[in-house]
Amino acid sequence: MVVNGQVVIRERLLEKDDSRRMLRYTIHESAVPVSDYVSTLSVHPHDAGAEIRWAATYEAADELVSEIEKHFGDNICAAGLDTLKERFALPG
Repeated sequence: MVVNGQVVIRERLLEKDDSRRMLRYTIHESAVPVSDYVSTLSVHPHDAGAEIRWAATYEAADELVSEIEKHFGDNICAAGLDTLKERFALPG
């Protein structure tokens, strides 16, 4: 779906596991040409802070894979993580 020139993606939460710090979700509605999309976002603490991992499986035309991964990984996930970092980073 495109609203005001922006791609809007509606997702459905499939699993939330607080003890594993993990969310698993699927795309419910999107203008992005993918199907069978399932993604996992997880947080892995370590001494210097935490690492956030994003992984996804989906079906798409081979020629679109790099564009789709850039859209989801670089544009959506990275932008969201940058916003969280600005909001919750410790001064230092």
